[in-house]
Amino acid sequence: GAGSANVVRMVAGTRVNSRQRVTMRATKEGRVPGGVGSSNQTIAVGTWKLVVHSPKEPQAPGGTTSTFLDESYETAPLRFDASEADIKYVLENLPGVGMVRVNRIAVNETRTVQVPTSGPGDANSTVRTNATRYKVIDVDGTQRWHYTYDRTFVASEWEIEFVTRGGDQPLLTALWAGGTSDTLSAGGKFPTPAACMTECVAFSDTTWQPSYFGGIDRGTVVAVTNGTAPLSGNFRLSYAGRAWEDEAVTEPISVFATPGQVKAAVEALPTLGSNSVIVTRSKDKSPQAELAWSITFVPSAGAGGDLPLLSVDKASSNIGGTDAEVYTSTLANGLSPLFGTFDLSLSKAQGAAAEAPLTIAHDAEPNAVRDAVLALPSLRDAGVSLDVTRDGPGAGGAYAWTLTFAAAAQTSGAGPGSSRGPLGAGAGGGAELPLVSLAG
Repeated sequence: GAGSANVVRMVAGTRVNSRQRVTMRATKEGRVPGGVGSSNQTIAVGTWKLVVHSPKEPQAPGGTTSTFLDESYETAPLRFDASEADIKYVLENLPGVGMVRVNRIAVNETRTVQVPTSGPGDANSTVRTNATRYKVIDVDGTQRWHYTYDRTFVASEWEIEFVTRGGDQPLLTALWAGGTSDTLSAGGKFPTPAACMTECVAFSDTTWQPSYFGGIDRGTVVAVTNGTAPLSGNFRLSYAGRAWEDEAVTEPISVFATPGQVKAAVEALPTLGSNSVIVTRSKDKSPQAELAWSITFVPSAGAGGDLPLLSVDKASSNIGGTDAEVYTSTLANGLSPLFGTFDLSLSKAQGAAAEAPLTIAHDAEPNAVRDAVLALPSLRDAGVSLDVTRDGPGAGGAYAWTLTFAAAAQTSGAGPGSSRGPLGAGAGGGAELPLVSLAG
């Protein structure tokens, strides 16, 4: 028989790193809400910080990392046009961050957002500065004019990838004097600390208003790619055994176990034993970094037949990692081996007393079959000789015996006779012999 234990969707070695995009925005000196501004505008001056939050360790497989521990660390102040090296340096100097990659996507880039006007609109069309007008007809046929304003600002933007820290990282928080990127989400997960109020240089464009820019705040952080947690932990396999055996569970098996370690754990089960299984492990990981072990049961070691499938004892397994799972499946069904005995009996003349049947082992040697048959009184008294050959084993351990009888004295023209069958034989020859038949 054969079975398999497969560890699937394990991301060790090919995990996806958490990537986040940080955007800081500012107006230009001389431009105010509702105004065009001067032609020699310069970018507003100010500094800001990033805050790294430590994820809460999940209490069990499938736990969340959405809440923070007490450990949250602020970077040193950063310029509005901070370089990739600047951001990398301040982040990697915080405890537990490790290596990060930084890609600056934009620096002092002029961007425009369209902000529609609110309200019922105007009855008459008028030309408005930096606005696009469009007409809406109400259900009562009234025509109203609405406007979409182009709001322009400058932005610097960075994409940050966490390389050392595995798993889905909590969003960074951007801080600036008087503001935080969390304030627009349910009151903020991380209020602006007093230290930032004194350490950050306030932006000179004190006119930044999120409502003016359609709800966009000065600083935002969004997830680009959710990270996947690395593979960890162990699992245990359960084996029900045969109908008369008790179910047993292996000791914990590492998710990185070698074939020898899996073999030792399975063979330690009381219903199996030494050399009862052969274990191999996949040489190459799948695109999902799957690891698979194939477990083949060895019939000669008492583990033959169509055996129960190994299963995962989920209650005592402890697997960590994003979407990590262990499952078992059948690769090939085993054949139940032939065992036990069968009976041979003699067909005698009607009215003659029946002889006790012979009990023959399912894998009896040819000499054992010959001696047992010739020990029957009717054949012993007839003075016949017997030659037995055996073929096999075949599928499932089956054997076939050929019995060839010869009379002690043959009449003219008569010759030896033989009979062949999978488990028994008949007889014929120069003398009339009783028929040897399978009785059970």
